[in-house]
Amino acid sequence: TIIDGSGIGNVFSVESSCSVSDLTLRNGKIGLNARGPGISIDIYNCTVINNVDGLHLDYSRADITNNIISYNIRYGIYTAECNFTIMNNDVSNNSNGIGLYASYGGKVKSNTISSNENDGIILGIFSAGVVITDSTIILNNGSGIHVTSSVFTNSIYHNNLTDNTQNAHVDRSLEEGYYIYWDNGYPYGGNYWSDHGVSAGSDDIVYTPYI
Repeated sequence: TIIDGSGIGNVFSVESSCSVSDLTLRNGKIGLNARGPGISIDIYNCTVINNVDGLHLDYSRADITNNIISYNIRYGIYTAECNFTIMNNDVSNNSNGIGLYASYGGKVKSNTISSNENDGIILGIFSAGVVITDSTIILNNGSGIHVTSSVFTNSIYHNNLTDNTQNAHVDRSLEEGYYIYWDNGYPYGGNYWSDHGVSAGSDDIVYTPYI
């Protein structure tokens, strides 16, 4: 089923808990907009293209799985004050791939995030307890992962960061009490960095930190 916003307003708005699947949401201000405490939404097997924001979620809980999210002008996926699972999506050719702001306890896993005009993932201000893992983050024209200031304890590991203009960027040194864990400890290891320039040891782990 194709729902076309004709360039006017939101294509699909969610005001109560539901599942959304097998739709093409295109040509709107927002492809799918969910806003409100207590809303729980599952979004799967959708194609979200040619909007300003593809998915825009505020104050909600969301499972976002197996979607194609491309050619959106601002963000492929934008979350603010949400709890989420973002898994097995193709997020490509947007201005920014995924923006996570003031989000808590979310998981970004096993996605392909590629060829976005600016950043692949933005881990934004006041986000805490977010885990970004097992994703391919490749050929983004800004940073593969961009960490802003004032983020709390978050973990980023087991990702393939390859051929982004800058594979990772941290805005400034994090204040005391604000941490990013770039690996999951031995023997599980951290991320693959295409420009690390240090050879792995016999256990295939590089012991010199990238960042």
